[in-house]
Amino acid sequence: MKNNDFTYDQNNYYDYQYDFTDGSNDPNAQNSFKPEKKPKRPLKTKLLVFICLIVGFLGGLGGNFLYQAISSSQGSSFVYKAANHVTTTSTSSSSSSELTTEEIAKKASPSVVSITTESKTTSSFYGDYVTQGAGSGVIISSDGYIVTCEHVVSDASTIKVTTSDNKSYDATVIGTDASSDIALIKINASNLTAAVIGDSSKLTTGEKAVAIGNPLGTLSGTVTEGIVSATARNITIDGRKMSLVQTSAQVSPGNSGGGLFNKYGELIGIVESKSSSDTNAEGLGFAVPSNKAISVADTLKKNQNSSNSSSSSNSSSSENSSSLYDNQQNNEDSNSNSSSRNSLYNFFNSIF
Repeated sequence: MKNNDFTYDQNNYYDYQYDFTDGSNDPNAQNSFKPEKKPKRPLKTKLLVFICLIVGFLGGLGGNFLYQAISSSQGSSFVYKAANHVTTTSTSSSSSSELTTEEIAKKASPSVVSITTESKTTSSFYGDYVTQGAGSGVIISSDGYIVTCEHVVSDASTIKVTTSDNKSYDATVIGTDASSDIALIKINASNLTAAVIGDSSKLTTGEKAVAIGNPLGTLSGTVTEGIVSATARNITIDGRKMSLVQTSAQVSPGNSGGGLFNKYGELIGIVESKSSSDTNAEGLGFAVPSNKAISVADTLKKNQNSSNSSSSSNSSSSENSSSLYDNQQNNEDSNSNSSSRNSLYNFFNSIF
């Protein structure tokens, strides 16, 4: 063999060939082809990926929960000052010991406002003329939300609010509910002193009650003392059947919408009126229980946030609308969660 000749061993050549026949005649054909196995991932890599997924998943859940909590608190309710002896939420302004009337007045008076209104009326005899009215209100949030009686601001074309420090503001009506005689109004102000909200369901007959308001429309900040005469008196006022707190604290025209406070200086009612059956009767005042008044105010504010157009609403229809929205939102969240679970399941399968 010459040095520059290239030769090869035929047997060795065929050692490097592959048989692409189907192997139907070869009894060992089933073993002639075996697919290459995918290399297994190291255990440490799997654990690291798993831990990262769990951390990311929990972080997503936490973020969603926080978003829902913030959205709910901003869109549907107030941030109240609650009494620490009747609820789980406490504030520095709450008190767990009984206060004197003087201490109650000092604590609660800054949250009570005077309200004056003007209404335009048209008469065939007198033509157009303006009627004036007056009442009271209670600040329930530091950013200017005020609860008063519906009949105080009903049909008013202008509403003026004067706070305890003699500052005056124009007010707008957020919503009214004639069935409970509760209205929610708003002034453009901040850092106001809001009332501490008490639990009217805890009232007992005979305990101290203090009314603060604007009797006769000219005597703002007037304080009168009495007791809770009845916790749930069923009466009819202007054709409305209502369950009210009865008090012996003296109230007069102009007190309507003002606050009734308990022995801790907490708001337990929105003053409704004195006895409607006998205008000469004394010691027969009535107030919408604070639990009812705040519930209606919450509904009116929710309705404002959802529509941003109506200045007056019926609370019962607002509750139905809110319930419908909540159910729809829950269904959407359920579908979203189901889709997320399926995606996560497929993702795990692709890795492991």
